Amino acid sequence: MQLEFENFLKSVLEYSPLVIFGERGVGKSALLLALARFLVEYLNYRVFMIVREELSSVPKGIKLICAYEDVSLNEYSNLLRETLLEVLDEINKNGVTKPNVAILIDDIVPRDALIKHTGSMEMEKKISKFLLLGKIFSEVLGCVFIVTTIENVYQGRPFWFKYYLKFGFNFLRIERISRVRKICLAKFEDGKYTNKECINLLLAGRSFTSLKRNPQ
Repeated sequence: MQLEFENFLKSVLEYSPLVIFGERGVGKSALLLALARFLVEYLNYRVFMIVREELSSVPKGIKLICAYEDVSLNEYSNLLRETLLEVLDEINKNGVTKPNVAILIDDIVPRDALIKHTGSMEMEKKISKFLLLGKIFSEVLGCVFIVTTIENVYQGRPFWFKYYLKFGFNFLRIERISRVRKICLAKFEDGKYTNKECINLLLAGRSFTSLKRNPQ
């Protein structure tokens, strides 16, 4: 893993709680997996990672929890709650002030629910409560809490933007430029969108390769 990419990943972790967003297929899952590997291999973290499909070659130290897209809302809600309880057990077991524990969730809201608004009222209530808990885990307990979701391309922001903003999440946007991915920490203030800490990466399969950082 290139030093520049390592430095970028380390800077991203400082913005927890964080939502990574972008169009479908832009590389959100690949970046989340890169963050998980970095946390385990370089920072000695225990990572709880909820994904939508099975992954192979996952390093030791990452607990992979699969929530397929067709899982029911109640099952998914229970899975999220059980994951938080397991993280609490991990923290209590270690008994440290700032635990090296991370919660990473890919596609926190099922894509069909975002696009088709299926079961939106009940799901919004459950997911917004979970986002609030994620903020508490991050800011009070010192955990890394990062989720991904797809972008509403008409608005240039993630679906359910109001909840992430309400609960104090930071934003990281991935933009596709051919095979290159432009990744920026984004800010939304007074209806305006600005970028910070940009880096360009080349996506090949599920892996990123560093390109030169954009001038600021």
